[in-house]
Amino acid sequence: MADSEMYKLRILSQDMAGMEFPLVPPEVHLGRLSSNEVCLPLDLRASRRHARLRKLPEGWTLEDLGSANGTYIGQRRVHAPTVVAPGDQIRVGRTWLELVAERPEAEAPPAVEFIGGYQVAENGETPGNVVYSVDLGAPETGLAEDAGACNERLAVLTKVSQALSETLDLSALLERITDLLMQVIPAERAFLLLAERGEFVPRVVRHREPVPRSGEPVTLSRSIVDRATQERQVILTSDASTDERFAAMASVRDFQIRSAICAPLIRRDDVLGVLFFDTTSGTALFTENDVDLVRTIAAQAAAAIENARLYTHLKQAYQELEEAQDQLIRSEKLGTIGTLAASLAHDMSNIISPLAPLIHMLAAGEKLPEEANEILRREIRRLGALVQRLYSFAGVGTGELRPVEVNAVLEEGIALLTTEAAHRKIGLETSLEEGLPQVMADPDQLYRAVLNLVVNALDAVEGRPEAQITVSTSLDEDEVVIGVADNGPGIPEELQRKLFQPFFTTKPHGTGLGLYSCRRIIEEELKGTVQLDSRPGEGTKLWLRLGAVRG
Repeated sequence: MADSEMYKLRILSQDMAGMEFPLVPPEVHLGRLSSNEVCLPLDLRASRRHARLRKLPEGWTLEDLGSANGTYIGQRRVHAPTVVAPGDQIRVGRTWLELVAERPEAEAPPAVEFIGGYQVAENGETPGNVVYSVDLGAPETGLAEDAGACNERLAVLTKVSQALSETLDLSALLERITDLLMQVIPAERAFLLLAERGEFVPRVVRHREPVPRSGEPVTLSRSIVDRATQERQVILTSDASTDERFAAMASVRDFQIRSAICAPLIRRDDVLGVLFFDTTSGTALFTENDVDLVRTIAAQAAAAIENARLYTHLKQAYQELEEAQDQLIRSEKLGTIGTLAASLAHDMSNIISPLAPLIHMLAAGEKLPEEANEILRREIRRLGALVQRLYSFAGVGTGELRPVEVNAVLEEGIALLTTEAAHRKIGLETSLEEGLPQVMADPDQLYRAVLNLVVNALDAVEGRPEAQITVSTSLDEDEVVIGVADNGPGIPEELQRKLFQPFFTTKPHGTGLGLYSCRRIIEEELKGTVQLDSRPGEGTKLWLRLGAVRG
């Protein structure tokens, strides 16, 4: 991220939505206290000093300051200082904020009207396209090399250096360089040409008065350009009409060039382009001081042009890669569906296999032993759970939201999973707070969301000693919170960003639909929030937050 970018936090939710807070290095605090740079007085779930953003060389980092309710980037809870990128959404209490990066507005270049292409000629002939420019006005400095002129040249050098570091946009960069030089060099015309396909093509043309009439081409001396690029050095002619190097050249006579500077833009022994200034005035002649300034800026400009071109090529390559990836994704969709179907077939086969002999026994009128009855009930529940997961992924539900008792939905659903947990030798406990207000939900969708979390937790802790899962409910101000916690291995931070993506799974035969479906149901259908807290070796906690219905 470029240092020239300005950063701010934009509030996305609650009563302060739309408000923006500039981020001023080295650090910015967030919380309810008025002394915080980002003050959130209306969010009662935000701590007094909740979190801190710090500007480090790698960018802005977000750090939780021991808040009661945690700090989140998306669904991931922040435990240590974590780099935040522009576009990331941060949750503090109940408030969502977005990190926004903006470039400072660059000074507007002088008004120039460009029509058509460009013309570079040895003489007065005008084949090809032409360019026209408007008056830039008189130069801002005189010819006398006094202290004021030196200071102004130093200021131009500073501005050029700043411009070179602020943008990788090649067109804007070239225009800025030319405009700044025209402020202190007494030239009537300025050109910045780039080498393209073996030719020097003018990319910027600036013209002081008199302005060419419409239809009149702007031309420059190719002889001077060729000499500067061949010798790889800055060419100065204070009086071209008497300079034996150029006096006999047709372009010097035809264009009535009196004084000129031509500086090649050289990078790694390659000539990337040319800076060219000329004048027909007998009183505004260029000096060695002008040459020194142009030579210094030419060296900087060559490096910046190379960087800008590399950036442009990289950006084009990235865009081509994105297009290729999109095409690959489209072409692999059928393969993904096939993989999903195979995975589902595998799961269903595992469920149906123990059912087949039992169904044959029932069809033959035989009485099943109690153990067989338990197997039959368990496998039918597993089959139903698999179907519900498919419904969840497809977004199939009643779609009708109504006031729902969360504990009632969970008690019924958890009861169906208790036998499954016991079969896997996993402890499944509930801690349901009494007297909770209702939430607006489709009970089937809510059940499927919690089911997905519990099934994932069962898979995560299976085979671990003292494997334990706890399902809890609680009231946090005006939100009913459903929690599913396990003492499994935890999730590495690099995987946490992918957990809620469809088809992403760490299981050998997983579908990658459970957490995706859960997030879609809670956030898109029920307008709630999913939060994750997981660290390797310390288990995983997931919370579903739903707005309470107040009578």
